[in-house]
Amino acid sequence: MKIEDDKIYVLLDIKPKEKLTYDDCNNVFCYSGKGRKIWQIGVRPKGNPTVYTMINFDDKYLYANDFMGRRYYIDKNTGEIQGMMIAK
Repeated sequence: MKIEDDKIYVLLDIKPKEKLTYDDCNNVFCYSGKGRKIWQIGVRPKGNPTVYTMINFDDKYLYANDFMGRRYYIDKNTGEIQGMMIAK
């Protein structure tokens, strides 16, 4: 969990299993300080979907790394993916 101003970014811990659901693979959420869900992370543009394992942020983006070593740049207001790079 990361907190910035009035937003709380949450990474759900997904246990390994044979078949992953949409919510398993999109396990990053943003909530208001009052607990209202603002967004769930957007769908990846392409590639093998897998769970996110780490989140962090700076002034411009929320960053979400997945199990395959990809780092996604996320719009902090909408949850939409803005770009990707290989983090390993």
